[in-house]
Amino acid sequence: MNKQKGLSRWYQKGVSLIEVVIGLTVLGIIAGYALPYMSLTGNALIVNERVQTATQLAQSCAEHILALRRDEANFGYATVTNTACASLPVPGGYSFAITVALSTSASDTACATAVECKSTTIEVNHSGKAQASLTLLLPVYQ
Repeated sequence: MNKQKGLSRWYQKGVSLIEVVIGLTVLGIIAGYALPYMSLTGNALIVNERVQTATQLAQSCAEHILALRRDEANFGYATVTNTACASLPVPGGYSFAITVALSTSASDTACATAVECKSTTIEVNHSGKAQASLTLLLPVYQ
């Protein structure tokens, strides 16, 4: 009979309360180390989304400026100014900063010989911070 009591104790199934507490403690420690990394991942996603949106806005502005060449009333790129993309819709918090500077073939090797070019830099800002920048070199034919 003593043998049967010993064997039945040996084959007991289940988990004791101490084992559950130890398991939960280990999981809590692991979670404590992992949570800060998860919050960093969330911040990185937000930053990446802002950069992607800003890049799309810069490309949209560049396409708008490049379409001016087809508009013969504007004489190509001669009328490109700092307000060239003012008519485009912009999501809240974003803004365009366009810089237009004249350059010649002597000052810029990418500009064709005897042609004046406009170096146009499009910068998209979100809450005052630059998120994307794009530069176009536009020939001005007269």
